[in-house]
Amino acid sequence: MSPDKKMGPDEFLEHARSNFLEAARKWLTGDEPFTAKLNPAYAPYGDYDQLMRLEEWYGRR
Repeated sequence: MSPDKKMGPDEFLEHARSNFLEAARKWLTGDEPFTAKLNPAYAPYGDYDQLMRLEEWYGRR
């Protein structure tokens, strides 16, 4: 089930709860490894851009 604009608050709460429980079962208490990057072929930055700390220079949004 995916969230939908037609979904009511109670339905959405149950949807969020089931997603959280599934994630906790797989990654927090289970043996499933975390995925480092879902799409490693797509990198929106260069090799050293993460070291520039742009938020400090441009201000946080």
